[in-house]
Formats: sequence, structure tokens, C-alpha cells
Amino acid sequence: MRAPTLVFDPDAAHGTECAEPDPSGSGRAGLVEEVAHVLRQRIYGSIYRPGELLRQVQLSEELNVSRTPLREALRLLQSEGLVVPEGARGVSVVRLEGSRLLNAFALREMLDGLAARQAAERGAQRAEAELGSLVARQRAAISPWQPAEYVRLNVEFHARIIELSGNEFLRGQMSLVRMTSTIFAPTVLISPERASLAIDEHRKVVDAIKNGRAAEAEALSRSHIRETMACLAEDPGVSPRLAEAAAFTGAAAATALALTAAASALLPAVGW
Repeated sequence: MRAPTLVFDPDAAHGTECAEPDPSGSGRAGLVEEVAHVLRQRIYGSIYRPGELLRQVQLSEELNVSRTPLREALRLLQSEGLVVPEGARGVSVVRLEGSRLLNAFALREMLDGLAARQAAERGAQRAEAELGSLVARQRAAISPWQPAEYVRLNVEFHARIIELSGNEFLRGQMSLVRMTSTIFAPTVLISPERASLAIDEHRKVVDAIKNGRAAEAEALSRSHIRETMACLAEDPGVSPRLAEAAAFTGAAAATALALTAAASALLPAVGW
């Protein structure tokens, strides 16, 4: 097995924040994760575009790594939903499809809502310091318009709320946050006009979290994701049925929000 020379250039990833793989990883498991790290960041950085076929022979030569750890790395990315099998041709980067997009953002709505609620309950005192500066930096990316920087900060903003929630199971869903914010982000979502509105929504979420208004923080975060879904429904590149499905999901989410609030009130009574 050849020694890998996996060096990833963050600048080549269109502003996606990432670190170079750790060369200290020992053994096969370390090599697999190192290969997966490079491929993952290239996907997040749009070096490999949605639908692009990733051929093992080409990747093996490009990354200077043997086929066995490469196959295992691709299986890992498949388990994360970043690539899909294409039979004998190999795998391809996950595509932007109406149903897949809807399912991803429907789950994001629930995750983001819970993260904001728990952040308000557990990390309110840190919210302004950790989230306020990100909102300010996002505003700075509007003029002049820096889409790559805005996307990077957007991912970091939502990731930081998850960290403030203190919920390790939510942290396990970070790949979904990155996927929906980068791979599943058509042009309609990455424009200065939409970004400006999103930043205003972010500011309201921060205010609710820092003031410990848990129910409001959850509602605002869910609304923020539903607004994203509404924007997606306007994109001609997305399935025309997405608008109807998004409206249905929004109604269902309102019911889910009421159930979540009721469950939160009940938990102390049952000793959880």
C-alpha cells in the first residue's frame, strides 16, 4: 500500500472551512478516515458537484492511495448520505432532487428547532458571545457580496447553536446541516437578497436564545427552515411538487411544535 499524500487546500474549497487531514492517524482505520475527510471536504467545497460520478481508478491515482481504503472511505460517505451507488460505474455525489430535498429540510426543521430550544435552556449566557459575532460577520459578507464566506458562516452559525444545546445526539447530525447548507443549496438560496433576510432571522433566533425564551427560539428556528423551503419551492430546478409538499410539511410542523411543547411540559412531571 502506498503512503497517501492527501493534502487538501481550503482555498480550493470555495471558502468551506476545514482542516487538513491529520497525518498522525495510524493503521487502516486512520487511513480510511483520512481519505473520507478529503473527499468529504471536496464535496462540501463544490469541487465535486452534485451528480458527479466519482470513479475509483481516478480517485486512487489522484489521492495516491490504494483501492481498498478508498472503497471503505466511499462506503463511509455513502452512510452519511453524501454519495449514492451507481452500480458498476462507482458512486456519484448526491443529487438535488425534490423528495430528497424535502425530507432533508423536514428533518432540519425539527433538529434546528430542538437545538434552539435547548440552547436557550442550557446555553443562554453564551449565546451573544458565540452567535452574535457570527451574525455580524454574515452581514459583513453581504457587501461586497461574498457567497462562499456567507455559506461558511451560515454552517458555523447553525453548528454553534447545536453546540450550545449540549445535546450529543444533535451533534451527531452535523453532516445533515452541512449537506443542506452546501450541497442542497441552489442559487435561489445563495443570493445577497435571501442572505440578508436569513441574517435578520438569525438575529431574532439569537435574541430569543440569549434571553432564555426557549419556545420562541424553537418556533423562530422552525420558521427559518420553512422559509428556506418556501424559497426552494420557487426554484425552477426543484420539483414542482415541492411547493405543495412544503406547505403540507409546514402544517404538520405546527402540530409537531405543539406536541413538542406539551411533551416538554410533561417531562418534569414524569421525572425525566
